[in-house]
Amino acid sequence: MNTLQTDLFSVICSIVQTKDFDRMYEDHTIRYGLLNYIAKYSLAKETYFATEASLEHLLKNKFLKDGKLRRGTKSQKNKFTYEHPIPSNEIGREIVKNRHDLAQIAKILDWSDKVTILTADENDMFSLFRLTKKMPDGWKFFSDNQFSRYYVCGICSIDPTLEITMTGQIVR
Repeated sequence: MNTLQTDLFSVICSIVQTKDFDRMYEDHTIRYGLLNYIAKYSLAKETYFATEASLEHLLKNKFLKDGKLRRGTKSQKNKFTYEHPIPSNEIGREIVKNRHDLAQIAKILDWSDKVTILTADENDMFSLFRLTKKMPDGWKFFSDNQFSRYYVCGICSIDPTLEITMTGQIVR
């Protein structure tokens, strides 16, 4: 957990431990805000994973500068994105269930901290399999693989291991 992630962890914990959180979480605006902080937690990491296809795309289009990628380069025009292998709503659901246990929240965030660079074509695969905002049926935190959606959608057959160093402001 780097300094920004430590700060985001504190914000996430403060939100979920707010008095009357259950009532507030029913409001779309509050829920969206929490999920946004959860997503930003992983996006604050200094490195992101890359698939073979996304690395080839980054190299072919000369998006890497001295082996690093500026976060702000991501766009529809540039045909790649930063994707959370476990959607933030799934992570949020697990955090809310464990909201009074700070150590468990830290464990959830650490275990799910796997932002991966995908090409636009790879990212489109989630829609075909109806896995844009959810994990495969029956998937469980800590016992199943974080990249299960990627396997089901044919994005990869093994966990991505190549890491790209990221620079610049967080982009969501």
